[in-house]
Amino acid sequence: MKNKEIWSVDCMIDAFNCSEGSFDQVKLKSFAQKISKIIDPGPEILGIVNPFGDHEKRMKGIRMIHENQNSLITGHFVYEGMKLFLHITSCSAYKVSEVIEVIKEKFGDRRFFMQESFKRICRGRQGSRIGAKKKTSIKS
Repeated sequence: MKNKEIWSVDCMIDAFNCSEGSFDQVKLKSFAQKISKIIDPGPEILGIVNPFGDHEKRMKGIRMIHENQNSLITGHFVYEGMKLFLHITSCSAYKVSEVIEVIKEKFGDRRFFMQESFKRICRGRQGSRIGAKKKTSIKS
């Protein structure tokens, strides 16, 4: 990363009314691998895509967990309303705009809500401090 004080970038992306049929376990595994190569080209450590929320209709969908050397990607894909909730934590620099392009390609050209959070190294203190959060609404 260019800023040596920032050690982690968290990005949350939400999308609604995604394309019908796009929430399929095989397609979501492929999606995770594709965005993972953008975020962190290192080797895949763990990739899980499985159903969740059978106990409640409004939560029913698919859960995704994808881990690489320097990143963790989690996602919930809810059938009701075809909602996508993606969370990316990465110590590797990447362009969020490239991830959004893959989302558009896989789930339809929708309106997205994105929030970024930067974690910085604090000198002289233990732990880290959370940097400025930025909310962005992206409309194609």
